[in-house]
Amino acid sequence: MIVWINGAFGAGKSTVTDELRKRRPELRLFDPEYVGFMLRHFMDVPTGDFQDLPLWRRLVVETARGLVKLGPLVVPMTLLVPAYRTEIFDGLRSRGVTLHHVVLRVSESTLRARIDGDVELADAREWRHSHVPRALSALSGLAGAIEVANEGRDAAATADEIAARMA
Repeated sequence: MIVWINGAFGAGKSTVTDELRKRRPELRLFDPEYVGFMLRHFMDVPTGDFQDLPLWRRLVVETARGLVKLGPLVVPMTLLVPAYRTEIFDGLRSRGVTLHHVVLRVSESTLRARIDGDVELADAREWRHSHVPRALSALSGLAGAIEVANEGRDAAATADEIAARMA
């Protein structure tokens, strides 16, 4: 089983993932960004976004499929491009992997405040702000996704809701 935590940049994916793992310690973390970081050492990324690389998407599917054989995973990763989500999710499901797609819902004003307050990713602040409208649009009303509000409460409460909905 894979729990894929999707959401806009600043929606709280990493924080909620940490809380979810406290509640479900059998969930192991898989961050597909590491696949992208690896590929950057071997090839050019013309668009600057490794998600645009077909090889990244194939490797994410194969890596997750291999890791899930060792136990359930949680994957905090923003996927905005519908075709990429379909390619990855269908690739996993066609290989027999149960996948729960969770989308964290956060208002634009909250996202922007979180981005401004994030000291760890301050160097990406402008880029993250520029992607807010696209993310909110791309992640709105996705068929089959489990939508969970992640504002006005702490990450623990959000993780509790996700854990309950996975039961």
